[in-house]
Amino acid sequence: LSRTLAPFQEGASVFGGVMLGLAGLIWSFRSYHCSHHAADYVVANVVYLTGLAAAAGAGSVLGSPGACNTAAVFFSLWAMSTVGGGARAALGGAAFWPAVLGGSTALWYAALFLRSHPGVLYSLATVCSVDGVVQ
Repeated sequence: LSRTLAPFQEGASVFGGVMLGLAGLIWSFRSYHCSHHAADYVVANVVYLTGLAAAAGAGSVLGSPGACNTAAVFFSLWAMSTVGGGARAALGGAAFWPAVLGGSTALWYAALFLRSHPGVLYSLATVCSVDGVVQ
């Protein structure tokens, strides 16, 4: 049976990782908006980040780059939304939009840098690879 299901292993791993990441994002955001207790928000985020770290570690150790890359994508989504929500709450309405403009400008310069130095992206891709070989 395992030989028959072997072609579907990587796809099932990525799909399961996407569902885990999406469920964790919804849970962490819902705990922020629906709960009035800071402890609920902290617990939800710690559990979510622990799950992402476990998925990235397991993907790296077990040779599943899809699981590692999925965890990295959902970590960046979580980080962007958490930083954005915190900035909006901390800066208020008037100062938020200049901060968005500054952040967008910084990302634009980062994209220009990465375009002229593609080796940096390759070195990031080898972090989630097996034996240093990007698959």
